[in-house]
Amino acid sequence: MEASKLSDSELYNLCKMYGGQSRAWLRKFEGLLPEVSRRRLYRRRGFAGIHEFAGKLAGMSHEKVDKILRIAGRLEDKPELKNLLESGEVGWSKIEKVAWVATPESDKRWAENVKELDSKSLDLLVQNNREKVTDIGKTEPVKITVEIFENLSFRVSKETKFMLLEAQQKLSHPEKLSLNETLYKVLKGAQLEYRVRGIELCPDCVERRAREKEEVSRSIPQEVKDVVIARQKNHCIYTGCNKPGEIFHHTRRFALEKNHDPSYIVWVCKIHERLAHSGLIENENWQIRNDPERNSAEYDIDRKVMARRKFP
Repeated sequence: MEASKLSDSELYNLCKMYGGQSRAWLRKFEGLLPEVSRRRLYRRRGFAGIHEFAGKLAGMSHEKVDKILRIAGRLEDKPELKNLLESGEVGWSKIEKVAWVATPESDKRWAENVKELDSKSLDLLVQNNREKVTDIGKTEPVKITVEIFENLSFRVSKETKFMLLEAQQKLSHPEKLSLNETLYKVLKGAQLEYRVRGIELCPDCVERRAREKEEVSRSIPQEVKDVVIARQKNHCIYTGCNKPGEIFHHTRRFALEKNHDPSYIVWVCKIHERLAHSGLIENENWQIRNDPERNSAEYDIDRKVMARRKFP
């Protein structure tokens, strides 16, 4: 059918299909270049060099050809990543992000990450990996604050003491907090948690509705969302992330618990939500780790979630 006779929808869908196919075939062509270069195939076919070969056959620039060959050189001892490049399953630009941090031992893990994560999440994971390496032996300046204290003395149970010390450990990032600072943060969070939009929310009501077992909808109740947003002050829960939250994430997967307990729901940006469902968040305490816990029930659920997502 002539293009002029196609509807807008038909024309758009055709462009989308052809565009997607062209990208897929270009990735496959790019993946063949390292082997073409190794065999010097371009010479036997009358081309002056690999750049002329790629330019005339696929319209590729000198710069892109050089990058692909340089990446291929880094992957000689990394068969999983090398196969992704040569097969065209993943574009070279994503593989380039990990080529300089991957090792023969971590080859398989990085190959899985390249296939599963979008580019922004992959950037964050690579950055975290580099920080872990460069922070060894690094010292940080001590932050000194001056405060005015009031004397307050009271007895607490062993359980309360343990919970306060546990909170101190969890909240002490990046610098260690005093018990006074820890208690302030805990109380401030509790103050904000149930006060949203100028309306006092009943904690018991929120908890009761969140734990209702009969016909629990997958949709999170608005009052539970309000509690989570207020608790996180409108920010992603990941320490140091200044982005606003975008997605509500069940740290105890909804498929397993079937409730919306706000104690186990966090608000995260899209990048950190993707990392969580890739199993790369350590024990849901929002520290990035290298390998997921493959034997956990959450891992099986996260595999299904990620399988429904497609990344460029």
